[in-house]
Formats: sequence, structure tokens, C-alpha cells
Amino acid sequence: MKRQWIVGAALAFGLVAPAWAQETDGADAQIRVPDQLFTPETKALNDLRMWSFDKWLGVRQTNHPLYHYALGAARFRAYLNFCKRHDMNVDMHPIETLAIGNLVNIISAHYEEPEWGAFTGMSDDAIRAFLSDMARDIYAYEFSNAIREQQIAKEASGQINKHYCESIARASFQDYVALRATAKREIGR
Repeated sequence: MKRQWIVGAALAFGLVAPAWAQETDGADAQIRVPDQLFTPETKALNDLRMWSFDKWLGVRQTNHPLYHYALGAARFRAYLNFCKRHDMNVDMHPIETLAIGNLVNIISAHYEEPEWGAFTGMSDDAIRAFLSDMARDIYAYEFSNAIREQQIAKEASGQINKHYCESIARASFQDYVALRATAKREIGR
């Protein structure tokens, strides 16, 4: 008991380094941070990104099943953010992996020869990284819209957060089960 107190006190007062900052296998564990954190995109890629965002506003009006899955994932993520106290054990990684993959497929399906031309000289991995980044931007956009929808619905209900969250808990759980089952079927996890 005394040893635990001493170690706890030593950590609290900074007398010893925490385990993650100590040496590993005789070498210093260091995290490399690039000197320049921002590198601007080329004009062609920036134009393609803006074109894709403009096109996305039209995609949102469609009834495409890949879009509805991504929207469902963003809405469920918004529920988790808005209603922090729930009884679910949630694993969003497979759901968001499939959602991002669906968004990449939707985005790239709208590209024709001029749009694909923006990728000239890029490696396949760099193209995948760009499309994945675009999909994550769009997912973040959908997530922010879903949070706003939650706020509007809560205000319209006239309930406090706790009661509002309790009123939508069952439907949200059913949404999660459906999203999770689809992710398991499509990507195997």
C-alpha cells in the first residue's frame, strides 16, 4: 500500500516520468511532428474538392442507399454526442469505415475524365488518400447537420435533455443494430 502511494505521489509531483514517456528497449520513444503542418493542395485538387462539395449538395437530394447508410451513421454519431448517457456498448469503427467507403464510392462515381485529370502524376495511394479525406470532410458535414437536427428536435419536444434522450433511446438502439449488421455483412467486422 505504501509503495502505491509513493509511486502515485511521485507521478503527481512529476518526480518520475509516466510509462509512455520512458525509454523503450534502450531507445528514446519520440513522436515526430513535421516542421510544417500545413501544405496547400494544388489548384487542380482544390478546384476538384470545391466541385465535389458543390456536387454533394445535389447528392443529398437523392435516395441513394449508400448515401442513406452514411447519413444514418452520421445521425447515430450525433445521437451519441447529444445523448452521452446511454446503456449501449457501441463500436463505431466498422460503421464509420463502411460509411466513409460508401462516400468515397459516391464521390468517385461523379468524376469523369476532366475530374480524374486532376490526379495526374499522383500515386494510387495519394488518390485514395485524397478521396478518403474528401469523404471524411463530407461525413463531418453530415455529422454537423445531424447534431443540428438533434438540437432542433429536442427544442421542439420541449423536454430537458435527459427526457428527450430517453424518448429516442429505443429508436436509436434499433438504428445502431441495423447499421452494425450492415457493416458486419459488408466488411466482415
